[in-house]
Order: sequence, then C-alpha cells, then structure tokens
Amino acid sequence: MSTETRTFRKTLTGAWPRDAVATVTMVLAVLSCYGVLALTLLLPLAGIRLSVDQAAWAGTIAVFTVLTVLAVVPGYRAHRSPLPGLGAAVGGGLILYALLVDYQFLVELAGFLLLATAVLRDGRLRRRTRREAASGGPSRATPG
Repeated sequence: MSTETRTFRKTLTGAWPRDAVATVTMVLAVLSCYGVLALTLLLPLAGIRLSVDQAAWAGTIAVFTVLTVLAVVPGYRAHRSPLPGLGAAVGGGLILYALLVDYQFLVELAGFLLLATAVLRDGRLRRRTRREAASGGPSRATPG
C-alpha cells in the first residue's frame, strides 16, 4: 500500500472520530429542537414572524437524534462498555417517543439529558482507550 493511500485512509478515518461526530450531532439535535423554539418565541419581539412546519421540525430533530445514537453505539467495540450505547438508545427512544407519539416536555428533556450523558461518557471512554493504546497499556478499557 502506497504512502498516499495510507495517508488518505487515515485522513478519512481519523479526521472525525466518532466521539466528535456524536457530539456534533447531539448539539445539532438540541439546537434544532430548543434553538428553533427560542427563535419562534424571540423573533416576534423584533417584529419578525417565523412559521415552522411541525413535521419538518420533528423530522430534523429525529434525524439528528438517530445519527447521535448511531455514532455512540459502535463505541462498544472500542471500550467494551455497554452503558453509553444503552443510555444513548434509551435517551433517543424517549426523544422519538416525545416527538412522534405523545409529546411531553419532561420526557423529551429526560431523553436529551440521557443522550448527552451517553455521548459524554462514550467520548471519555474512547479517549481513555486511545490513550492507553498509545501508551502501550491495556488494549481495552475496563467496562463502566
């Protein structure tokens, strides 16, 4: 394999680690939910009316939520802890339930809090696993 091929492959796989993707998609999910809500409440104070299609709004939040879960769950392969993936799946499920079945603010908020906690824990475990691999320590982080 040529040096250019290795460099290109490393750039593709290493430019955006999954913990960064999970963080970005989580921020986008929160902004698409509460950011749009804030805009619809604050813009009329400036005389600007914002009309938001409810289905498109819910769909955007759902897409970013699912992308966040899909970025967190494979972390199990790196750090062998099922907790971040489980927390992300439950948090994402709560958000989707609130969006698509029966909207309750506390259910949605609990889902976002659980999803954010899972993203942070997954990122911490992945960084610890990378650090240990680089230092020649244990190849897998202890679950937890």
